[in-house]
Amino acid sequence: MGSTRIRYRAGPSPRELRAGVSTSPHAPVSDQEPYVFLLRAGVARRLLYGDPVRRVAPLVLVLLLSCKPASVAASNAACAADGDLVVVETRAHTLWLCSEHRAVARIRIALGRGGLDKAREGDGRTPLGTYALGAPKTSSRFRTFIPIGYPTAEQRARGFTGKAVGIHGPDRRASWLGALSTWIDWTAGCVATGTDDEIAQVAAFVRDRSPRVVLR
Repeated sequence: MGSTRIRYRAGPSPRELRAGVSTSPHAPVSDQEPYVFLLRAGVARRLLYGDPVRRVAPLVLVLLLSCKPASVAASNAACAADGDLVVVETRAHTLWLCSEHRAVARIRIALGRGGLDKAREGDGRTPLGTYALGAPKTSSRFRTFIPIGYPTAEQRARGFTGKAVGIHGPDRRASWLGALSTWIDWTAGCVATGTDDEIAQVAAFVRDRSPRVVLR
């Protein structure tokens, strides 16, 4: 009798992680199970099986990459505009809190599983452009949800649709993953931080400064 062999993807390469390249083709088919990507990426398999070095290596890599300080040039480029802004660099999967050309914080984020440039409700894409931010709200699923003003009046006139797009924390069912949850783009079109502390920092910045958000 033949047997079925399960193939695991080894996960994003160090080059992909450094470049912030989206691995959304391997994202969960539904945001009802955001933690499934661990199995697909092979991380759970490595943590559960194999010698100790192989089990620990993926976590060490993630920690080293997550703690890598941002260059002065990167922070200057992100925060070049005047005033207070939340800047989302989609290619780098990085959210910056900017105040008068100065980077207040840098946070790794996950984006929509459908890619970028949202135009239709349900397309799973993260919108691009400049938007107002609403007041942070308590969320039973994401701890905190900060509404993004998509679509704008101009976008609605052009036929853009969608709702409930925002910046939020990790899904409660996968919050124990921390920064690991930003390895892959899993949201329905929102911007997600990896930890509750990070979304709390963004929420405090929004409450204190009433910034706009720039997604590019």
